[in-house]
Amino acid sequence: MIAEYSIGRKTREGVIGSFARFGKKNRAWMGGFVALVATAVLFYYSVIAGWCFYYFFTTLGGGLSEMAHGGATDFFMAFTGSGLEFIFMAIPLLIVGAVVYIGGVRGIEKMNSFMVPTLFLLLVFAAIIACRLPGAMEGVKYLFIPKWEYLTNYKTWIAALTQSAWSTGAGFGLYLTYAVYVSDDEDIVTNTILTGVGNNIASIFAALAIIPTVFAVLPIGEASEVLSKSSVGLTFLTLPELFLKMPLGSFFAPLFFLTLIFAALSSLISLVELPVRVVMDFGVTRKRAVVIVIASAMLFGSASAMSLDFLDNQDFVWGQGLIISGIFLAILIISYGTTKFREEVIHQEEEMKTHVRVGGWFDTVVTYVIPAEFTAIMLWWAYEAVTNEPSWWNPFVVKSLGTCLFQWGVAMWILYMLNDLLKKRARTHEENGLSL
Repeated sequence: MIAEYSIGRKTREGVIGSFARFGKKNRAWMGGFVALVATAVLFYYSVIAGWCFYYFFTTLGGGLSEMAHGGATDFFMAFTGSGLEFIFMAIPLLIVGAVVYIGGVRGIEKMNSFMVPTLFLLLVFAAIIACRLPGAMEGVKYLFIPKWEYLTNYKTWIAALTQSAWSTGAGFGLYLTYAVYVSDDEDIVTNTILTGVGNNIASIFAALAIIPTVFAVLPIGEASEVLSKSSVGLTFLTLPELFLKMPLGSFFAPLFFLTLIFAALSSLISLVELPVRVVMDFGVTRKRAVVIVIASAMLFGSASAMSLDFLDNQDFVWGQGLIISGIFLAILIISYGTTKFREEVIHQEEEMKTHVRVGGWFDTVVTYVIPAEFTAIMLWWAYEAVTNEPSWWNPFVVKSLGTCLFQWGVAMWILYMLNDLLKKRARTHEENGLSL
């Protein structure tokens, strides 16, 4: 996050332009991959955001009873096969698109200044209600008592790394994009600390809202089994049925999905701004760029709306793709010179004595720890896949190493072939005549 903020502030360009002009060698294609990962996430994430809107309106209108007696699965499958999913996918995209189109960067700031505090308050309120339910303390124990044996499973580490990137936004290129608009004297380190700490506190409250609720309604053994499901299954299949069984469930259900809406919109707005900024760097006006990005999201997101398997595949491939984005950012800094980057890019002016400064640990982490972490996780994943998963090589298996390697490889090859074009066409912030 520190690196992204610093690069965006230094170059005043989106991810492709930043990678094209930063460091000793031209790496525009790497920036293209970072942009592709975030944009691919936008395509399928807008579908899930639409589900949140549908469930909010349904539960708010008293439709929770339709999911009783194991009917939540039938309700979900009926919705996802009805065509309504396309309409509800468009709702969050149009809301976010309107904010970015009409208000620009100021609109993003105003929307987030309302949504983020509101989201935090909703999470705190939901956590308090959940933890006061009978039996909820078993959920608190489940959440905070570690199971050390999980550390020997490579999937734990991959899930943790990608979740950290997902939750904080690190590795997406989102902070790099926002930093295009910050002032030169911005205290990057302090902002990063506040962002990271604030995000993780909110994540803990979110966990306290969900996990104790599960344990308050279900027996311990069944609750543990439910929590082992995917987040989509837990959110849209299990929790609606649990709300029916808990006190004030008809009130708690729409509140829960409203909280998800705020979380989804705050994520979508940054996922939209990133490709908008990239398109603008190619000389397109902001408003036209917004139209292009929103229309593309509706078009390419429709595949995930039509097929749950396709959505799962895209979530798996591009969620893990954040690992690649992270190492590309590290490579960019290492090629520039890590110490030089810290002294000249993070701390641009020596007289900024009031700002929190990054020490030499930054050099060690970027130069050695991140590459070692990346290498260890990828090799561990490859070893376990080859030895334990017969179809690991098959690119058409929904969740496999092969599908990741195939899609990443095709994307990298195309972007590498377009490297010179990407470098040539990306314009600087000043050339575009862009104002805040």
